[in-house]
Amino acid sequence: MRDWALDLCQRVEDELDAGQASEAVMEWLRGRQLLSGLSVIETLRDRRCPPSKRAFSALMLLFQCQMFVMLDSLVPGCQWQILQIPGVLPPPIRDLILSKVGPKGAAAGEAAG
Repeated sequence: MRDWALDLCQRVEDELDAGQASEAVMEWLRGRQLLSGLSVIETLRDRRCPPSKRAFSALMLLFQCQMFVMLDSLVPGCQWQILQIPGVLPPPIRDLILSKVGPKGAAAGEAAG
C-alpha cells in the first residue's frame, strides 16, 4: 500500500515536471476525496513508517478483507463492481478484496476448499 502511494506521488511529480499531466495526475485527481486519496495523504504524513505500523496496517487490511468476505456470504449480489471505479480504493487493496469476493472470489474459494 505504502509503495503504491509513494510510486503514485513520484509519477505525478514526474508528469508535472515534464509539463504533461497524464495518467498518474488523473489517478491522483480522481482519488482526492475517495479512499485512495486518503491513503496517499496518510502515507505522506508519516514518511518514516516503523515496522510496527506497517504490521498493524497489514493486519487491519486482512481483517477488513475477512469482513468483506463475510459480507459477501451474508448478502449475495453485493455491487462489488463499484470498487472498480477509479479512485474508490487504492489498486492494491481493490485487487485484494476483489480476489476474495463476488463471483471471481467465490470461485477461488471453492477451488481452495
